[in-house]
Amino acid sequence: LYILGQLKDQQFIELISSKIEHPRPEVRRTAIQALANIPLPRAQRALIRGLNLLKDETDINLITNKLVEAGPGVINIIINELTAENTSSRKVQAALLTTIRRILRQLPKNERTTIISYAQREKLENLAQAEIKYIYQRYFFIFSLQGETKPELSFLAKVIEEKVEVSINIVLEILGINDPSGKISFAATRIKDSDEHVQADVFEILENVGQQAIVETFIPLLEKENTERIIQIGQQRFGFKPQPFEHVIIQLLNDPDPWLQ
Repeated sequence: LYILGQLKDQQFIELISSKIEHPRPEVRRTAIQALANIPLPRAQRALIRGLNLLKDETDINLITNKLVEAGPGVINIIINELTAENTSSRKVQAALLTTIRRILRQLPKNERTTIISYAQREKLENLAQAEIKYIYQRYFFIFSLQGETKPELSFLAKVIEEKVEVSINIVLEILGINDPSGKISFAATRIKDSDEHVQADVFEILENVGQQAIVETFIPLLEKENTERIIQIGQQRFGFKPQPFEHVIIQLLNDPDPWLQ
């Protein structure tokens, strides 16, 4: 595998890619390194798709680090993979968006806004909007389950809320990518601060710097105690309605997340 990577020949990409799932970590990591040595979009796509096959954080971090090392040229490939029909898991999406932000951070501020085309930014905005809709739907599920007295349903509501945090991070990453100043990325690190003044500063940054089409429906999701506002937007904007818990469970069983199922 090491030698195949050094040859930098695209005819070996599929063979190398087949070893990313190997049970032995040293084989997996040699395969990752070999693909990273091949400076072709096809090899970079193989690395990105490999993230969906891996569970070991060391392997995942190795791939994202190699993508960062590949530089700005890999950003469009990542965005295309993120927004493809056979989309990655939300955990992988968050990791890839963080990777884009890390690449952008290495560039001068005046280049950060031009390296990603308008069409690609539009794809990211659509992804953020889809995640926001998903979060509102999940909060409606949570509200329905919390209205029940069965402890098992309360536990399920907490599990869904944990999953929602990944989607919130996805939206924050997209907002951060579109903010060359870095203010939103800083605000994201303070998003869970219990201090009301810090929270107010975070929301102000999002409102002033973030894309209006995203933040107007996103900020209420960060104010979780304001359930009436969340319900109002969910009903008016997305057409969601409270449901019996039985209907919620049926929908969750059809969720693509196998762990949630």
